Amino acid sequence: MGPLSRTARTLIPLLATAALLGGCVNPFTPGAPEAPTGGGVVTNFTTPEKLLTTIEEAISAENDGAVAYGEVIADSSTNTTPFGFYAVPDPGVLAAWRATPGAGDPYDPGDVRHERLFFSELVQVLETFDYVFVFGPDNSGTSLDEIGPETALLHRYYILQATSADGRISKEIAIGYADLTLRKHNGRWWLARWDDRVDPLIGVNPANTDNRTMGARRLDL
Repeated sequence: MGPLSRTARTLIPLLATAALLGGCVNPFTPGAPEAPTGGGVVTNFTTPEKLLTTIEEAISAENDGAVAYGEVIADSSTNTTPFGFYAVPDPGVLAAWRATPGAGDPYDPGDVRHERLFFSELVQVLETFDYVFVFGPDNSGTSLDEIGPETALLHRYYILQATSADGRISKEIAIGYADLTLRKHNGRWWLARWDDRVDPLIGVNPANTDNRTMGARRLDL
């Protein structure tokens, strides 16, 4: 694996601690979720931060988190929300993907159906491993979070770590920055947009291909 940023080096031991505590603990956000849902994950959409905790727990729960993750994202296709969901890869990642021989057009970034398929593919990358997904602080110099009564823009660093059942193998299978746009509708928060950014110390084409961004993995579909 290539050099990791200071944020990544800080988050990785915290991920290990979270794994020991059950694989779905966010060391950055206090408080327990409140509203139960199907799929084995407890959801909470009452604040932007609690929505991010729900995302963490849904991905960490792998297949058991599919229902919860589906409830996180905005969906205008079924009139659940008047706005849709957009997943936007890092521009450099998209340019590299387009330059690959035989590459066609990327997925529709406004296709919520694709995001649900992406979740299914993501949890199968190392399906016998235990996942822990964590959002951490964005120390890259990006603007501060903007949280209003109806919209929020949160800047986060993230790592998805996968550990074998015997604990002998551990891999970071998604690393990057995310600019997350949340919108409020019907009294709760929804994830409306995920803009990916590459960690410059890892780069668009990491030496260890496990260390790609979530946006790069979305383009695999």
